[in-house]
Order: sequence, then structure tokens, then C-alpha cells
Amino acid sequence: MWANTLSLIALTLYLALAIAEFDAQALSQVESQVDVVEKDVAIIGGGAAGTYAAVRLSQDLNTTIELIEQQARLGVHVETYTVPETNTTLEHGVQFYVRDGLAVNFVERFGLDITQ
Repeated sequence: MWANTLSLIALTLYLALAIAEFDAQALSQVESQVDVVEKDVAIIGGGAAGTYAAVRLSQDLNTTIELIEQQARLGVHVETYTVPETNTTLEHGVQFYVRDGLAVNFVERFGLDITQ
């Protein structure tokens, strides 16, 4: 009976080691095919809130961030439309914002004029 138990334990250990080795090899293959980015925080979306969070975390709080945005520029809720007939540009998307200290300070830190 002990022989059967020892054989079963040995087989279990052998299978566990084989599975661990397989997992290590599979993981190694996946890691070699994927770029791994190591950051403190990942921010999904580069709209007003995502951009604000990225700036505050990276510049003011010395945190490494990865900002993930599907569009080619940040603040994608604001788009520039050019009227073909007149070549006039119109900004649309954000209709208003609350002119409080937080919003004003954030915009002014980039040297943008918000007097209008």
C-alpha cells in the first residue's frame, strides 16, 4: 500500500513540475512577443478628466503614468470642423465649463488664454 501511495505522490509531483515548466515556457514565449509597459498608473481616456489626472499625477505627484487614448489627440470631445464653402473653423463638443479655480489653473498652466 505504501508503495502505491509513494508512486502516486511521485506521479503528482512529476505532473506538477511538468505543468510548472510548461507554464514557464509558455509565459516566456508570450513575454518575448509582447511589449510590457511598467507604470504606476494606467489612465484610460484622454478627455478632460483623463488629461487632468495624467498631468497632476505625472508632474505634480511624480508618478509614472500611461495615458491610453484611441484618438490622435487629447481632449477628443472638442473637434474642429471646417466649413468647406467658407473655410471657417468651428469648435464643437464642449459647450461650457465651470470657471472655477481648478479649471482656470489647469488651463493656464499650459499658457492658454481663456478670457472669452
